[in-house]
Amino acid sequence: MVGVWDTAERTRMTISRESIWETCDAVERRTDRLGGAWIFAGTRVPISDLFDNLNEGVTVDEFLDWYEGVPRAAVETVIARQMEYLRTVSAS
Repeated sequence: MVGVWDTAERTRMTISRESIWETCDAVERRTDRLGGAWIFAGTRVPISDLFDNLNEGVTVDEFLDWYEGVPRAAVETVIARQMEYLRTVSAS
């Protein structure tokens, strides 16, 4: 089964998806952290780690246990933003 956030899908949506994170307080991107990847604000955890784990069947609770510095509210915000983006893309 191919997950929602498989590599090809992420690659295809990278450019247009960038704008959804620009106004999201739950994430940040700095050139001095992980090469400018989008990370959970105040951490070094890339948001791609969340999607990779969810794609592998990991629950949000498990993810939060493994990445203790990431707040639940940030994870919920990131998931909601991604889902809204996917709804927008599928409606076009």
